[in-house]
Amino acid sequence: IVVVVSSASYIIKALHQIGFALAAFYDLQGLYEILWATYPVVNGISTYAPPICLVFFSAKVRSRIVFKAKFS
Repeated sequence: IVVVVSSASYIIKALHQIGFALAAFYDLQGLYEILWATYPVVNGISTYAPPICLVFFSAKVRSRIVFKAKFS
């Protein structure tokens, strides 16, 4: 599940970056503005989806985080 989420989020980010390249190459200012407005969301998903998914679905990782937080 973690691999699927990671792969999907990176594919979305890659498509977003291809959109930036096409907008720059064809001088599409409207597309560039739309892509720039959605950049924080797409970047956040690709950055934080894999670790959040790992913590959510892995009991081993969750137990280590809870253990460290409890006894720190």
